[in-house]
Amino acid sequence: MTMDVADRIAITDLINLHGHHVTNIVLTEVGPDEVTARSKAIGITAAGSCASLVYEDVVVRTPDGWLISRRKVVLRRRPLGR
Repeated sequence: MTMDVADRIAITDLINLHGHHVTNIVLTEVGPDEVTARSKAIGITAAGSCASLVYEDVVVRTPDGWLISRRKVVLRRRPLGR
């Protein structure tokens, strides 16, 4: 994937989130010890800009409980003002 400068700045802003809200979580059973999870999120940076993103996760059952084994983050909209 090729990212332009604005995308790189947007990702950096999202790493330094001030607030983070996840919603619309959809779980799909893959097997007895694995599910996929797709959720939408809104991130608010300390500077006050916001962006929306989608998480695409693989969640597996471990001896310690359910854990995310893989996460793909899809930036849906760059932070405002970028």
